[in-house]
Amino acid sequence: MLLEMFTLMGVAWVGSVFWVVSPEVLSAVYGSQLGWNPLAVGLVAATSQCTVYFLLYRGGDALASRWAFLARQIERVRVRFAAHLERNYVGMLLLGGLVGLPPVIAVVALAPGFGIPVRKVLMATFVARSARFAALAALGEAVLPVLKGW
Repeated sequence: MLLEMFTLMGVAWVGSVFWVVSPEVLSAVYGSQLGWNPLAVGLVAATSQCTVYFLLYRGGDALASRWAFLARQIERVRVRFAAHLERNYVGMLLLGGLVGLPPVIAVVALAPGFGIPVRKVLMATFVARSARFAALAALGEAVLPVLKGW
């Protein structure tokens, strides 16, 4: 059980940045095949991802200057969603955390520039990501074939 928890944490942590590693698929597997409580899956995966978001909030500018793919992602979100971000930043965080559009990692990286406190960023992303991963774990049997197809 402990090894499974650390595996989920690791995949969620790495999957926050590198989308080839999918905490979504693993959440569905944990809920449907390993019998984990969906709420536990959501809380473990969201906690792990929020550690990455905290680090990104604090050092996102430095990472974006080194990682071209992150800089491109941030710029795309800035251009496409600037008006929405100015009006309702936390709402965009919740939307990004729940459905992945806009990419939550880019919205988190932009948060310091919009003057959004780290506390609000982490609360919104934690709630949204917990709900996302818990839902995937609860609906694992139904969504796993779709997720594997991606």
